[in-house]
Amino acid sequence: MDIDKLTIRDDQPLANSTTITREVRSESSDEDTITMFDVANRIELALKELESKFQDTDRQFETSLSALEDKISHWNE
Repeated sequence: MDIDKLTIRDDQPLANSTTITREVRSESSDEDTITMFDVANRIELALKELESKFQDTDRQFETSLSALEDKISHWNE
């Protein structure tokens, strides 16, 4: 499909059956085209990376909290 010359039709009100046709030229090549699938994949990867970082931070917090609880329990002995 040649996307350099796409035809777009603007529908007029029902009383008028004529249409206006204008030519649209593609400014970029197919390689520069980003689809919704690409966007969704990038969002999914970013969310998975963020989830992984949250899990790592959560583990570090749990380790720090456990070490702090151990120190406090030794003070009370």
